[in-house]
Amino acid sequence: MSRSRRISIKISLKGDKRTLESLKKALDGSKVVDKTLVIVFDSDDIGDARAFINSTLRVINASVNSLI
Repeated sequence: MSRSRRISIKISLKGDKRTLESLKKALDGSKVVDKTLVIVFDSDDIGDARAFINSTLRVINASVNSLI
């Protein structure tokens, strides 16, 4: 019998309003709370979690680079 493990990931990014709003538009399911962008992921599949982390980091990198 295999045991299922739940994976919860919460990423919080602090920054100025323009940067956070730009990232919020690019990341589904994110929200801005008190100058912090909060991205939450919850799954029982490690492959989904890995894909979420990789795609989220790519979007953050591209968005921040476009603001520089």
